[in-house]
Amino acid sequence: MSQGIKKKSIKFDVTGILNYAIYFILLAFIVFVAFYNENFMTASNWLTILQQCAPYFIASTGMALVLTSGSIDISVGQNILLSSAVGVMLCLYLLKNNIMEPDTFSLFLVCTVASIITGAIVGFINGVCIAKFEIIPFIATLAMTNIARGLSLVITGGESKPMEGLTRTVNTRIGPYFPAVLIPAIIILVVFDFVARQLPFGRKMRAIGWSAENAQKVGINTVRSKIIVHTICGATIGLCGIILASQTAYHAMSLGTGSEFIIISGCTLGGVSLFGGKGSIIPGAVVGVLMVQLIFNGLTMVNASPFIYTIARGVIIFMAVMIESIKSTRDLK
Repeated sequence: MSQGIKKKSIKFDVTGILNYAIYFILLAFIVFVAFYNENFMTASNWLTILQQCAPYFIASTGMALVLTSGSIDISVGQNILLSSAVGVMLCLYLLKNNIMEPDTFSLFLVCTVASIITGAIVGFINGVCIAKFEIIPFIATLAMTNIARGLSLVITGGESKPMEGLTRTVNTRIGPYFPAVLIPAIIILVVFDFVARQLPFGRKMRAIGWSAENAQKVGINTVRSKIIVHTICGATIGLCGIILASQTAYHAMSLGTGSEFIIISGCTLGGVSLFGGKGSIIPGAVVGVLMVQLIFNGLTMVNASPFIYTIARGVIIFMAVMIESIKSTRDLK
């Protein structure tokens, strides 16, 4: 009796290959830059990268929750501009009238609260438009992008404003190297990751992201939940905005431009689904944001043309969306 030879079919996990391919490409990029410029691998440079990442780490926590719920907010860049404009103008008013002293923690705290509240209001409006009036998230937040920028121009008169009263506080280092701004960033990351993984609110966001209709059937108030998550996202964007403005020493009208790319693509590269229902803050969003900043820092180290940055952004977005699309397609099968 003859026995047939069974041929084993070899199946390739395309998603896994693509996921690991990103890390291999990043590793190859780091090695190349390190050979080109020896300063790239110094502790000082990596701490600078982490300092630059800190505000984006904070913003990615709120964005990760929004994406997990199946929504998106592309107004984050102009929300950064608007919320920081409110904080900056309040700072200048307090200093001009000698109400508070410059470069004090109390001044930074007051201005930060103002920025957080402003960002939260923007997020709340986005949430109401999306959840209550059922406007497509992309359209609702696109409209808010223009509104927020317009309000920023009105508040500042379209002029750059100095950040002399806040810069020293934000750029403080513990010891000779460690950036102090990383401490609140790490705390917020840990807290939000715990909320997303362990608390009912995080589970509700995943349930809504998987299927809002099924989430409603099991008693989840999807409208309220979406409004809350967008408000939280706006608050984290507000905090990100005042830190970014303070780091650069000037509140320019270009502040926040392109930040939506770093935040959203960082979350997506870290495994947060653009289609909702899954994703993590630690290590997901953190690794994604760090990857994006590493690439930009490396391009600076090799004296790349400014035009290359635009190409790099396009490639990163393409890879992030492609991987997510393949994942979602395979999950549906």
